[in-house]
Amino acid sequence: MDSIFRRHRKKTILLVNLVALLLLGLTAEGVLRLAGWRPHPAYFEIVETLEVRNDYICDEKGIAKLNPDATFPEGISVNEEGFRDEGFAEQLASDRTRIMFVGDSFTYGLSASPITQCFADRIETYGYTAFNFGIPSAGPRMYAAVVEKYLPIVKPNMLAVMVFLGNDVNWLPEKLQPYVLPFHSTNVGQICAYDKNGNRMTAAEAYEYYYGGFWTRFEYYARKSVLLSLVGHRCIGLRDRLLMSRYRNKSEDVNQYAIDSFREIDAVAREHRIPCRFFIIPTKPGMRHAMNRYKNLKDIFKGLQTISEDFDEGDYSTGRDVHFNNAGHEKMARLVHDTLRQLTTK
Repeated sequence: MDSIFRRHRKKTILLVNLVALLLLGLTAEGVLRLAGWRPHPAYFEIVETLEVRNDYICDEKGIAKLNPDATFPEGISVNEEGFRDEGFAEQLASDRTRIMFVGDSFTYGLSASPITQCFADRIETYGYTAFNFGIPSAGPRMYAAVVEKYLPIVKPNMLAVMVFLGNDVNWLPEKLQPYVLPFHSTNVGQICAYDKNGNRMTAAEAYEYYYGGFWTRFEYYARKSVLLSLVGHRCIGLRDRLLMSRYRNKSEDVNQYAIDSFREIDAVAREHRIPCRFFIIPTKPGMRHAMNRYKNLKDIFKGLQTISEDFDEGDYSTGRDVHFNNAGHEKMARLVHDTLRQLTTK
C-alpha cells in the first residue's frame, strides 16, 4: 500500500512540476511579447534535392560577378563589368557627383520591390551617379578586392562601404582565388565553399557541413514549431551558438580578417584621396546577438569613418527575410545623401 502511495505521490509531484514549468514558460512568453519581442522563423529550408546554379562567375582577382549568360528576374540589368547596374562606360562618362557602393546583398538590392528601389538606385534621384558593386554573399575580403581594382577607375567623390553586422564581421572563412567562386549558388541560397580550415568543398559537401551537420530533418520541422515561441526561439538560439562553435577556426581571431580588410580599403581610399565612409547596417531587430551589435565592435572600426542610423523593425522585410524593405532602403539612401552633401559642401 505504501509503495502504491509513493508512486502516486511521485506522479503527482512530477505533474505539478510540469504544470509549473508550463505556467512559467507562458508567463515569460507573455512578458517578452508585451516588451515588444517577436519570434522569427528559420533562415533556410531543407530541400530534397540540392540544385547548383550558374548565377555567378569569378574574375582574376577572385571577385564574384553576375554571369551574363544566366537568367535573372525582370528588372535586373547586368553591365559589362558583371555588376547589377546600367552601362559602366556610360556611368564613367557622366559628369555628375559619383558614389561607389561596395557591399553584399543589401547593396545589391535584395528585397527592394522592385529591385531598382534599393538605396543604391534611389540615391540617383538626388542627382548622383551611383556605381553599385553589391555582390550577394560577398564579405570584407571581396570588398577590398573590388576597391583595389575599381576605385582607381571610378574615381568617386565618396566610397561607401556598406557593412552588414549580421555576417560581415563573423567567423565564416572568405578565401579568394582567381576564377574560383568562394561560395556555391544553390536553391537554398549561397553557401560558403570552404570549411573552418580553408579547405574547399563541393556544394553537396558544404550543404552537409553547414546545414546537415547541425539539424536532422525531424529537428528542422520541430524547431520551426518551437520558433513560434519566443522562449523556444531563445533556447534554440543558445543551442545553435554552442553547435556553431564547433565549426570555428580557433587558431584565428574571429574578426581579424574583417579588421585587416577594412584597414586595407581605407588605405587604398587614402592613397587615391577619396573620402571613405563605412555605413553600418544593423541586423534585423530581434535577431541581434552580442557579436553583431555595433557597440561591441568598436575595435573593428577603430580609426575608420563610420556612419550609423537607428533602423527599426519597420525598416526590414518580414518572415525569414533579413533585408531592408523599401522603407529601409529609403532611409539608407537619405543617410548616404546627407553624408555626401556634407562632404561636397565643405
